Amino acid sequence: MLKGISTHVTCVRSHLLFVLRSEVTGAHSQESQYSCNVCVKSFYDKSNLKKHKRLHTGERPFSCCVCNKSYSVKSDLKKHVLVHCDVRPYSCVVRKKGFVFKSNMTQHYKRMHGEGHQFKCGFCNKSFTILPDLKKHKLLHSEDRRYYCKTCNMSFLRLRNLKVHVLKHTNEYLYSCDLCGKGFSCQSGL
Repeated sequence: MLKGISTHVTCVRSHLLFVLRSEVTGAHSQESQYSCNVCVKSFYDKSNLKKHKRLHTGERPFSCCVCNKSYSVKSDLKKHVLVHCDVRPYSCVVRKKGFVFKSNMTQHYKRMHGEGHQFKCGFCNKSFTILPDLKKHKLLHSEDRRYYCKTCNMSFLRLRNLKVHVLKHTNEYLYSCDLCGKGFSCQSGL
């Protein structure tokens, strides 16, 4: 062995140590034998290729029994089902608000309590990372509710909220489901 020169080759994928470079490719030659016939991406096992092919076919074999939303990967369905449960294992340390997913709790914390909250509400001391959020929040403290429903006299800060509300009195809907025809006043209801 020459001083300062390694006589072994380490595989970057498996971190196994080999004497010859040819041994590395030989040891892994069967690992990526499964290739997608659409985009030629290769996989180490058949099940990963099967999951990948669903991207091309649009197949979503895993459906939620509550809302019928479907997924191409079973693990995504398992995460989704938690949305329908009252279990919220992650909570904000400041407000004790619960979240189904850790990523949502982290996002909430950064946005609501993280560093850089330079915009503070003068009414309740709640702080915001961006000015538009503070301006929207301040409307909650405002007595200036200039939009009124002529039917029930309910007042609103925003015209769009009044328009959505009025539809409840007329049984009209802005959005309807293509499958069942049920109507919704908000797109999020679809």
